[in-house]
Amino acid sequence: ANYKYLLTNKYFGLSLGVTFYFTFLYLILSNVMGFALALLIKKASRFNNFARTIFFLPFTVSVTAGAIVWSYIFTDIYGTLTGLVSPLGLPTQIVPAMAIMASWRDMGYCMLIYIAGLQTISVDYYEAATVDGATRWQQFVHITMPMIVPAFTTNITLILAWGLRTFDLPMVASPTMREGQTTAMYIYQSIFANNKASLGQAAAIILTVILIILTQFVTRVLRHLEVEA
Repeated sequence: ANYKYLLTNKYFGLSLGVTFYFTFLYLILSNVMGFALALLIKKASRFNNFARTIFFLPFTVSVTAGAIVWSYIFTDIYGTLTGLVSPLGLPTQIVPAMAIMASWRDMGYCMLIYIAGLQTISVDYYEAATVDGATRWQQFVHITMPMIVPAFTTNITLILAWGLRTFDLPMVASPTMREGQTTAMYIYQSIFANNKASLGQAAAIILTVILIILTQFVTRVLRHLEVEA
């Protein structure tokens, strides 16, 4: 009866939609920014080592603390400088705002994984490609991208799993706004606020099944794209 109720409940469906939308933005932003940073500071030097530390530091901050700081930035700094309403107060912008918060924290982690992947690529491949007349773009497309797929597999799978079970951010940034309520928040509200433990547990099982299916699918697809050095 609980599963039947959830599958026809519009609020549970809305929470799933918010979760998927947030996870998609979070996945794209974290990996794009992390990969871009990795390409910029992949070579070992004092400045690059310092930059890596700076970019990785947000990952050592708890999600709750980071969300509180970003809430202050969006409300008191962004609103004051631009004269616009904080995105945390707008139903259409709350999810992108949370994705920015999450990506700021985790792009440094993605960056380190990509740097590790880039450093495993032998220089011989690039030297041979240069001798054959390949441009930098051709080297990037045909050497760097195929060889770094294992790093993409790791980062995409982790960010996907973290995004689908996100609870801390909406709990801090949008505790009362339904447009920012993820499925994890729906589960929490069902169990603790509405005293419907069985309903919350059923929702948690549905979310777990979705998480397992998606992560397994993405991992298998990406592993088929991996090449051996």
